[in-house]
Amino acid sequence: MWLYFLFLVQDLEASIFSQRQVLLNELDSLKVKEAELKRQAELDKKSIELERERIKAMSEQMEKSLQQMNVQFDFLVKSKTVK
Repeated sequence: MWLYFLFLVQDLEASIFSQRQVLLNELDSLKVKEAELKRQAELDKKSIELERERIKAMSEQMEKSLQQMNVQFDFLVKSKTVK
């Protein structure tokens, strides 16, 4: 009888150990995925910031071009009215 209970206990311990190993492997896998997601999120954040800076620079350049065109237009209008 004791031998049967000893077998059951050993079987239960083996099952628990096996389940523990599965959980540890899943935990490791989740940690790797989390690290990858964090890295990708950081890359996305940097990419968005670079795109924002690029758009800002383009906008500033367009504003300068518009100002130059306005100056040229004003000059042309004034030169036509002077004649």
